[in-house]
Amino acid sequence: MTHMIPPRDHIAIRLTDFRGDGTKVVASAFQAIMRKQSAAGMLASGNTIFLIEQAMEETYRATLEQGATFIAEAVGERSADYVDLLDPFARTFQADLLRAYESIYGQMGLRGGEPSFQSRSAVVLSSLETRRGREIGDFKIGMVGGKRVSSTKNQNSVSFDGAIINAPVSVSQSINQAGLDNEALQFLSRLLQSDELADLPAEARDTIEAAKDELGKPAPNRAKITRWLTAIAGYAGQLGKDALSAAVKELAKSYAQ
Repeated sequence: MTHMIPPRDHIAIRLTDFRGDGTKVVASAFQAIMRKQSAAGMLASGNTIFLIEQAMEETYRATLEQGATFIAEAVGERSADYVDLLDPFARTFQADLLRAYESIYGQMGLRGGEPSFQSRSAVVLSSLETRRGREIGDFKIGMVGGKRVSSTKNQNSVSFDGAIINAPVSVSQSINQAGLDNEALQFLSRLLQSDELADLPAEARDTIEAAKDELGKPAPNRAKITRWLTAIAGYAGQLGKDALSAAVKELAKSYAQ
């Protein structure tokens, strides 16, 4: 006998998923930034700190909006009744990001240990708190991503369902760039861990890895992402994986717009 999970419980589970995905996204961004800064001889610099903190704030905004959007699409105009789930999600994800920041802060080799992690984390937390306050405030009055929550489902969204992901990932035309990058990175990460790659050529995996690396950058090159996603869709199509090919093509269209 199948037991139905209450809607509130399911939403709580999905918000936890989004936190985990967001943590992976920011960790990937951190590594990409540090590799680039190290290669340029600028690892121990204020510029590295700026880029790291920018990645944290962009990921926080995108992940918080992802959670709010999920609730809004699930329950429509009743979404404000679920702020008691969204607010703890937002606060806990702040802690996740700060832990991730602390884990790599010492690797920058800052001279004299200045500025200290404590001083920079206080600045970041203040910024994240401001963002949380605004997003939660908007959510309470029925707004998500600057748009009014509608009781009807967004007809411009495309859902990717199947074995390559554990749950639907939607890419909407209204989603912001950081959110789109977040969705794409999650999609490709799940694809790499799935059985769908078993029959794909090695160059397909290399292409996915290249796309993931690009998505981990503070400002991904949309043209490159579009080209690589189109190539991945082609590989899948050649092997008769029509559902996978169609899903990746739709994702590529989002970057080509």
